[in-house]
Amino acid sequence: MYYLELFVENKCGNCNTLLKVIIQLKEEITETLDHVNMSLLKVYRKLDLKDPAFIKPIGLSALPLKDEEAFREFEEFLKIDDNFFLTVQSFLFLLLYWSFLLILFISK
Repeated sequence: MYYLELFVENKCGNCNTLLKVIIQLKEEITETLDHVNMSLLKVYRKLDLKDPAFIKPIGLSALPLKDEEAFREFEEFLKIDDNFFLTVQSFLFLLLYWSFLLILFISK
């Protein structure tokens, strides 16, 4: 909030100071992203992509569900506890995996 107030007050009255603040803020953000990337790389290295927890559960319908019948089949599939937990694990893995790739892409 401080940076926004500084920008509004200055309105390029003191552009050098404003530019220094922007550059400092950019460097802080870049440094934070570097730390996040290093942490994500450590996590990614420890993931075993062939682990059964990350493989799509047998019998899982193709997503997105296209009709009411597919929805009912998916609902029946999830009533079995093992199927439910494997499906949740698969979704979480995909979420983490794509988030990791997105962060790597954005930071470059």
